[in-house]
Amino acid sequence: MNHRLFSLASRLGCIAVILAAGAASAAEPGPMDWPNWRGPQQNRVSTEKGLIESWDPEGGEGSNLLWKREDLGGRSSPVVFQNRLYTIVRDKPATESEGEKVVCVDAATGKTLWDYRFNMYLTDVPDERIGWSCPVVDPETGRVYVQGVCGYFCCLEGETGELVWDRSLHEEFGLISTYGGRTNVPVVFEDTVLISAVIVGWGDEPKWGGLARPAHRFLAFDKATGELRWLNGTGISPSDTTYSTPTVTVLGGQAALVFASGDGEIWAMQPRTGKH
Repeated sequence: MNHRLFSLASRLGCIAVILAAGAASAAEPGPMDWPNWRGPQQNRVSTEKGLIESWDPEGGEGSNLLWKREDLGGRSSPVVFQNRLYTIVRDKPATESEGEKVVCVDAATGKTLWDYRFNMYLTDVPDERIGWSCPVVDPETGRVYVQGVCGYFCCLEGETGELVWDRSLHEEFGLISTYGGRTNVPVVFEDTVLISAVIVGWGDEPKWGGLARPAHRFLAFDKATGELRWLNGTGISPSDTTYSTPTVTVLGGQAALVFASGDGEIWAMQPRTGKH
């Protein structure tokens, strides 16, 4: 089956898609799939050959541009999985009811297949930074995970956009939504999905790493149910927020979640347990 390679130009204020040839299986991630912003191997490298070297964003006669939609342009890096493209955009911009919206389109035609909106609340993020994060697709299930700038975290069915589960990280755990708008990108690992932010909440129990004091903290949820598996953090009272997307790798024979923290240090955690 022929598929197309999707060149994503969201930083230009639009999404543009260009034509290439290739093959992939509908049952598993293929070489054309790009389920998170770093790619299938989390290294920003495509294994596909014969990639497009040039394209004209204006389109026109003789162009390899398939379609373009300015309403899908923004800060979010789109992802592609099994002929569907997903991204996060501002919804109803510059209005009192402005929010964020996950949009799924047919990657070959640009036609909207579904969208899922959620509200903005308890934040001073400037409107031009709404939709900062990027969707992540779980290749095992096809489900999509998204975090909004307000700490709204949800799991959606990739084919239909139906809500599977959601959590309000701000209200439940004390996620800090900052003026800078820095919003982390989820990471799917085995049967969990991990997300992080600078968090400060109630209580000072050791099991939560002194939650009453701010720290860059990770939360691991059961990817099927949204149940919290573990929560752990880095240095107390970080000097800044962070939106470093972790890399899952192997260190010393064990799985490791490696990332740069808001305390200015590089950390590695065990993704199954949250232990340092």
